[in-house]
Amino acid sequence: MGLFTPAWKGKNDEKAFKFIESCSNEKTLERIAKEAPAVKRKAAAMEKIQDQDILFELAMTLAVPLSEKAVNKITDEQLLIKVMEGAFSESARVKAVKRIEDQQALIKAAGNYADSSVSNAALSRIGDRFTRLSITAGSPLSVNRIKAAKDLSVNEPGEKEILVRLAENDPDPGVRAFAVGRLDDQEFVYKIYKGDQDASVRIAAVKVLRDQDILEEIVRTCTEVRIRNAAIAQITDADKRINYQIEWLTDPGALAAEAEKLPDDHPLLTKLALKTNGECGYGWNEVGEAVVKKIHDRDALMHIAGKIDNNYVQRKIVQKLSKEELIELTGTAAGRAAYEELEARALLDAATLYAIIDKHVSPASELAEDEMEERR
Repeated sequence: MGLFTPAWKGKNDEKAFKFIESCSNEKTLERIAKEAPAVKRKAAAMEKIQDQDILFELAMTLAVPLSEKAVNKITDEQLLIKVMEGAFSESARVKAVKRIEDQQALIKAAGNYADSSVSNAALSRIGDRFTRLSITAGSPLSVNRIKAAKDLSVNEPGEKEILVRLAENDPDPGVRAFAVGRLDDQEFVYKIYKGDQDASVRIAAVKVLRDQDILEEIVRTCTEVRIRNAAIAQITDADKRINYQIEWLTDPGALAAEAEKLPDDHPLLTKLALKTNGECGYGWNEVGEAVVKKIHDRDALMHIAGKIDNNYVQRKIVQKLSKEELIELTGTAAGRAAYEELEARALLDAATLYAIIDKHVSPASELAEDEMEERR
């Protein structure tokens, strides 16, 4: 004779659910919720349980989704706090947090950084802004500390103090950089620039500095390219800034942008054009084109073309010159470009060829001599 099998354990679903429906013994229902062979039977038993201690036990031990169902039926906040602090299911712990109003319990849970899902859920339910931001600023996750640095107000002394602490002492340079970028105290920011060992933090500090004398000192004395460039960008006097860029900057895109801002025939355009000397590639050609487009003074164009060896810039310049100027230029670094421009304009008549030969000893004059020989 076999052992008796309860209906809720048997193979027949109809009998199982009928038994559960008729059952009023909460201990039996608890057993069904724990041991039934099908989740639907467990859930049906759970729906009938009202005893808070039993629901607490189930919330603490069962997995999702049954633990969540148990949490949803718990009304005793102290039990919910215990679930939040120690339930097996992470989902049940988070679900419990969302039903708790006790601020001290939530503050404690938010500070339990080891349980990040519960900590984050509890944090959002803390009503006091300062407490919430203080906890976020103490998180072991740098992304949370950056969020705190973003939300902290520099106009509230307590919050500013946290921001200063993050800027000075946070172990993550990304957090320090973000925090210092939010501060306006020039003396403190300069202190960070001088004292921090990480370049990204020092750059962030430089970007907040407004004292032009300090910025120019950084440009003149700092050997770290990115930091020096950041200081140059903060110089408000346009001519000074461009002079520093011409002297130090290696980013052709930034130089081209500055050239576009200058008025036509500005003296710095010539200086900027000469910086393309020896440089090559699309970025530097872009600088040269931006400069040449804004220079109309013939003497400036002739001076630049005669000094630089950037073929692209030379070609752009000779396109703007007259026949006489091109003949003059054939004896300079741009001689070949000038000769080719004369040829492109069909200006290489005998008089022009003789003028080049008589005037210059250069690759261009050799080309002219070859041309004359072929014509003979």
